[in-house]
Amino acid sequence: MLKTKDLAYSYDKSNWISFPDMSCSAGDSYLILGQSGTGKTTFLHLLSGLLKPMKGDIMIGDRSLSKLSGAELDKFRGKSIGVVFQSAHFISSLNVMDNLRLAQKLSGNVIDDQRIKSLLQTLNLGHKENALTRDLSVGEKQRVAIARAVINKPAILLADEPTSALDDKNCDEVLDLLEKTAKDSNSILMIVTHDNRLKSRFENQIVIS
Repeated sequence: MLKTKDLAYSYDKSNWISFPDMSCSAGDSYLILGQSGTGKTTFLHLLSGLLKPMKGDIMIGDRSLSKLSGAELDKFRGKSIGVVFQSAHFISSLNVMDNLRLAQKLSGNVIDDQRIKSLLQTLNLGHKENALTRDLSVGEKQRVAIARAVINKPAILLADEPTSALDDKNCDEVLDLLEKTAKDSNSILMIVTHDNRLKSRFENQIVIS
């Protein structure tokens, strides 16, 4: 369960960005729409715990993000929140398996090679488990980024502009992949975008303006 209430943020303490209240349950999918500069990425950073609310609150389950210390938030984020950023950032000297093992370790989970391998097979990446991430194609890196985001079975899966640079075919494939992996983990899926092609795919939509 994810709830936001009276959420607002300001980078200069004078111009405030206010966000709509929302309440989501496990398995829900949401599209967060808005033009560039309206605060979509700020909203994602707040939901992911990368920024702390300056007003209002975010509840994930029974935990208030604003009440967690820095160390508590880092651990909670690793276990409960998965994020697919616009650009994937990996440790380039490590292979795919080790990057995913690291994601498990940093969240405080026991390293589970079987889950990693199963997830890679699901994403058609089983043959790349020993490949260095720097040697992967753009599409392969994107799929590994999705694997990393869901490796710990997060309650919330956030994706920041995952389709903005893709043609229609690849756009549909990435959406299918995000929806399937979120469904498999029973995660709340939130896609933050200004890509209007996605509107027809999502019943639940929030517009930030």
